[in-house]
Amino acid sequence: LLDHTIVFEGGDTIETSGDVAVINGATSECDLLVDEVISSFWGTKFFKRASGTINAGGTINICGDNNQFALSGTVCLK
Repeated sequence: LLDHTIVFEGGDTIETSGDVAVINGATSECDLLVDEVISSFWGTKFFKRASGTINAGGTINICGDNNQFALSGTVCLK
């Protein structure tokens, strides 16, 4: 399970909690390849009333804190 705080230029944020991540392999002893779907999130400022689905894919470093994710998806603003 993963939690994210995504901070955009200007201070807008999206926060998630308890996202289910799937480990799909490793690029090294410390870096795991991870895919997840984020469908429950909340935001601030521009994203305050946002909903939708975000796909996240990237690496989690289990030996430190150098985690990198690329995000894609559709976010609706109400």
